[in-house]
Amino acid sequence: MPIHLSESEAMSYIIELEKEYFKFSCAHFTIFSATNGERLHGHNYYIKIILQIEPRELKLGLVLDLERTKKNLQELCQFLDEYILIPTKSPHLQILKLKKEKKELLQVVFNHKEYSFPVEDVRELPLVNISSEELARYLAEQMSFKLKEYVEVESLTLILQETKGQKIGFTIRKN
Repeated sequence: MPIHLSESEAMSYIIELEKEYFKFSCAHFTIFSATNGERLHGHNYYIKIILQIEPRELKLGLVLDLERTKKNLQELCQFLDEYILIPTKSPHLQILKLKKEKKELLQVVFNHKEYSFPVEDVRELPLVNISSEELARYLAEQMSFKLKEYVEVESLTLILQETKGQKIGFTIRKN
């Protein structure tokens, strides 16, 4: 016998996606103040997303195009994989593009330290810092934007694992 919920009861599906290939490796340094920051180093980041979706019209009993969603998340990982990440909105960095011997370089200055990277090895991100918090927010926003093209999501939580046992999540909820 079918169960009927009252109008005050809400239903939703929870979908968790966590695959070995939702991973990217990158180099960065986190800035703690105008004069204090980490040395340039790398991480292997892993991503998990949790989606909450209200059941509306389920085409063929499916609430989400899982293949498209996994592909979108994999593309985000590939966009960052094996790059040096630089935050373009940091008040503590000077970022210059230079030409040297027909090569385009990105020069980054932080508290008397100068870094020079080939432009093609860098991803400049619109962030104030390359921290797990900022990366989790950035990735959640990018994924939310992509999902809006084909599904209405009530909430999206993106969990970013920086190292084993150290994770941070960012949630976007529909208003």
